[in-house]
Amino acid sequence: MALPPLAAAPQAAAEAALQTPPTAPSRPAAPARSGKSAGPKRFGPVIVDPASVDFGVVAPNTTVEADVKITNTTAAPIKVLAAVPSCTCTHVDITGKVIEPQGTLIMPMSMKTSASTGQKMAAVRLMLEGHPDPIEVAIISEVAYAVRAMPPFIDVQQAPKTPQGGPDTPRPLAGTFTLTSADGKAFKVLTVLGAAPVFAGRDAGHNPAADASRASYTLAYDFTSTPPDQVPCYVIVETDREDCPAIDLRVRHENTHIRPSFKIAEFRSSLGRVAPGSSGTFELEIKEIGDRRVTALTSKSPALAGATIVSQKPDGANVLLTAEVTPAPGFVGPLYAPLTITLSDGRSTDLWVFGSVR
Repeated sequence: MALPPLAAAPQAAAEAALQTPPTAPSRPAAPARSGKSAGPKRFGPVIVDPASVDFGVVAPNTTVEADVKITNTTAAPIKVLAAVPSCTCTHVDITGKVIEPQGTLIMPMSMKTSASTGQKMAAVRLMLEGHPDPIEVAIISEVAYAVRAMPPFIDVQQAPKTPQGGPDTPRPLAGTFTLTSADGKAFKVLTVLGAAPVFAGRDAGHNPAADASRASYTLAYDFTSTPPDQVPCYVIVETDREDCPAIDLRVRHENTHIRPSFKIAEFRSSLGRVAPGSSGTFELEIKEIGDRRVTALTSKSPALAGATIVSQKPDGANVLLTAEVTPAPGFVGPLYAPLTITLSDGRSTDLWVFGSVR
């Protein structure tokens, strides 16, 4: 993005130029990998090292941190006029600091990962005095549970009709997926879709009550007798691991498209393990709502006694919502329930919360 040269009021000009935060969309899920950060890169009068930081696979609700070196290659001091993170989960504080001639400024960056899985990218956009173009430094990580599903989704989409208008190709309404612990530790599968797990393939006939725990399982799903309008958006799997009580697998089906009326960072939020009679919390970033706020959280499931707003942290464009969810009295087992989030402008959308109440 080309910007006009900074003039008499550089701070005001920089803030105006950075009114739109950097865009850092989530990327499709990828196989487990180790992080590999980019090397140094020159941006006009400065060298940024590293230009992006990749933390590889990290656990949910983890704060990752990195120090980025910004080196001034000129003979004059350079002031940092503005530093804007792409989301409320990212923190940086160097606005107003000066990079001395031929000197280096350390920029600490941190990002808190979400409670749900997927690859996450955040960015910080910098505006430097005398340098008309913004500089973006990215933080990348893949959020993964201690137990991983492969594939990470269940595909039961309706196949298109033939060009001649013939009958639809039968949908793959039944299939299998594999769960494997990333650290090789054995675990048990407690439930799948709220029912006893059905083991398949080499694990067919496995009896969790009598057989030893394993580090990997093949499990079956079957939506053959499920009405199309009742196919869930997610399949929730419960395990006995404290660091992975519930796993969500996205279900791809023509009736599970999610179209929120405003931008939210994710379509589901994990509560993790919740003790019976207690409450769980989740965080959700609501994007590009300006000065609007969440005014109500409404339960749409008898499994939930209610939900309350704990806090809302704005950054001028986005809001980080923290909410508390209380399962219904006596509820025990896998939790998968929708909430309605309502904004002060009247718009509302649904969010699925999931976890294990045990």
